[in-house]
Amino acid sequence: EVNAMAGQGSGGMWVTTAAILALQLAEGRSAQELSLLAAFFTVLGDNLALLAGQLPQVNLPETE
Repeated sequence: EVNAMAGQGSGGMWVTTAAILALQLAEGRSAQELSLLAAFFTVLGDNLALLAGQLPQVNLPETE
């Protein structure tokens, strides 16, 4: 479930996963292909951020 993924793992895990995925996607591709992929994922991320901003905000209890 997508909602379950959002709260799992640390920020470092997501950065590492993204770096590994980028290396895998880049293998054997030209600079032009990589530029197109980068633009696509930028648009995808921007659209996800816009959608997230439209969702109702849930106030979670603060943890110390």
